[in-house]
Amino acid sequence: MPVKVNRHPVKASSLRWFMLAYFAMLLAAAEFRSLKLGGLGPTWLDGNYGFEAGAPPWSLAIGLLGAGLLIALVSSSVEKTAKPMPHLLRRWIAGWIDWILAFLAPTPFAGLVFVWIEYRRTGVFSWISQSQEPSALQMNIIFMFVFCFFFLYFAIPWWLGKPTPGACILGFRVVADEGSRLTFGRAIYRVLLGCVALFGWPSWILSFFLKRDKARGKFWLDAACKTHAEYTS
Repeated sequence: MPVKVNRHPVKASSLRWFMLAYFAMLLAAAEFRSLKLGGLGPTWLDGNYGFEAGAPPWSLAIGLLGAGLLIALVSSSVEKTAKPMPHLLRRWIAGWIDWILAFLAPTPFAGLVFVWIEYRRTGVFSWISQSQEPSALQMNIIFMFVFCFFFLYFAIPWWLGKPTPGACILGFRVVADEGSRLTFGRAIYRVLLGCVALFGWPSWILSFFLKRDKARGKFWLDAACKTHAEYTS
């Protein structure tokens, strides 16, 4: 008798608590393990300020866990509710969660890039490296890695019609008004405007008044990008 295999992808809403647990774990690791989470940061070296970079195995495990959750989220199914999500405070909280994740999640891999460059330069392998000053090549590669990840973190879920991790935790997603997918270029454009909406306090205050349409789950950012927010469950 043949065995039936369930080929239906996991629902995005079922990943909510996993995402929240990962976010809490990442914050705890950043707080209690400080810069040893990975990446690049200042340290005290031989009586002077220097730099410490790298990615210990435990931080890479956290990074791989986060990568697995992100892949699961963009591969998940989202049930279309057609019910607009009007709460701006909810979107603001989700935006901050996403911003923190977008910068903390790639740090173990950025640290691994630093380790690889240092190994190619010196021939000595170490999970954590200390130096008085990082090379321009190391700084540029790490910056480009984190910068690209930041944009892709937001743009890919929007492009595919899936919630970002922060939006998944808060139970909504951002979709195009016409019901089709956002183009990738428009998703990148929305990332740029979204930074203004999240960090520019006049822009955030104006969000409650400028182009606000609670019935359709929109504010000025959505009006500019032809998007709206809707519940995922």
